[in-house]
Amino acid sequence: MNAFGRLLQQLNTGDGNAAVQPLDLVAVILLLLLVSIGGVALFFMWLARRHTEALRLEISRSRLAAAGSAERRAAPAAIFGGPARWLAIRSSNTPLIQSALRLRHVQPCTWEEGFATARERRLFVTPPVEGWTLVFGGALPEAREDIDACYRFLLALSHKLGQVQYFTMDRALNHHGWAWAEGGKIVRAYVWAGETLWNEGPETATEQGLSVRCLAYAEAAPLSDLTFTDPAAATTEKVAQLAAAWSLNPTELREPRIFNAPGIAGEPASLKYF
Repeated sequence: MNAFGRLLQQLNTGDGNAAVQPLDLVAVILLLLLVSIGGVALFFMWLARRHTEALRLEISRSRLAAAGSAERRAAPAAIFGGPARWLAIRSSNTPLIQSALRLRHVQPCTWEEGFATARERRLFVTPPVEGWTLVFGGALPEAREDIDACYRFLLALSHKLGQVQYFTMDRALNHHGWAWAEGGKIVRAYVWAGETLWNEGPETATEQGLSVRCLAYAEAAPLSDLTFTDPAAATTEKVAQLAAAWSLNPTELREPRIFNAPGIAGEPASLKYF
């Protein structure tokens, strides 16, 4: 019989003559101490497991939040429906583009901040994307308001930078336009705003493949067909497709690796351009 058993027997028999042996008492105390230590150890092991599980859950939530944030950063164009007008420049030389646009008060900014410049008299220059640089902003010339200013702007810019493409679209009014300038010359341009304002150069194979309707000067716009589809509206919706074929469609740029790279924003030295 162990010491703990003998101690219990002596206590239960009520034998006053049976003295509790000191060694038995020490053994019982040590046994209780070991049991207590074991219980405390098990308790801390349980706490450690709970903490580990909570940490894993927090890491998983953080990764999901980061993925969601990256997804949100990857689609500002989809949120805002794309810019109203933009440039696509066949160059990755950001300092050269900044100089050609004569930007001042230049600061680095994110794509989300850059898209906000669409409503300001500023320009946002994206980081290079597949050999192209896009430019957005309210400071870009609006072709339907001043064809001559847009013409001079594109000629001068393409003389400095090479190939420069210009796109504009207004879904509310179904106004649309595009231009391709290279080496100081207009390769192709078409702008429609209730009437044809600019039609220069032969139609490209891409335009013909997309069946965009390009009217001659003073040519009357066709009436809607039996499907009640406005031909001008159909062409407006194809501007982004034309941009994708010629260069880049900004509404299709959704990868986080693209939107995580900052661009620059600044004010042109003169809104009269060149």
